[in-house]
Amino acid sequence: MSTGRKHRTEIEVRWGDQDTYQHVNNVAYAAYLQEARAELLAAAGVRASAHARHGTFVVARLKVNYLRQLTFRPAPIAVTTWVSAMSPARITLRSEVHEPVDDGLGPYCTGLTVLVPYDLEEDFPRRVSEEERTALSHFLVPDPD
Repeated sequence: MSTGRKHRTEIEVRWGDQDTYQHVNNVAYAAYLQEARAELLAAAGVRASAHARHGTFVVARLKVNYLRQLTFRPAPIAVTTWVSAMSPARITLRSEVHEPVDDGLGPYCTGLTVLVPYDLEEDFPRRVSEEERTALSHFLVPDPD
């Protein structure tokens, strides 16, 4: 199986992302992952919205591993996102929040997101369409066994 590519998004750390301890709050990391996820879907040409031909995707699971502290700064951070697994009923994404240039310290956090395709008109989960599978396969970097 050929390996796809990872998608990179640069995100500004917002002043309001800080908590009273002056480091980026855990909820902000989830927002960073969401922004990067939306960019990956757009880069794949998958419209994950109520107006999409097949419907949308909903988050069934979000797991974040916080690895080191991030503080406010004017320079952006980078979020790298890729598809790690696909099945007929779900898509699993992996993400890393890190410095735009490798600083040798590793990511600030890693994330795992499970997306379930959803038909808003039927109000029911649906299957991943062949178009979506093909488009997202360009970002498929399977987890090592």
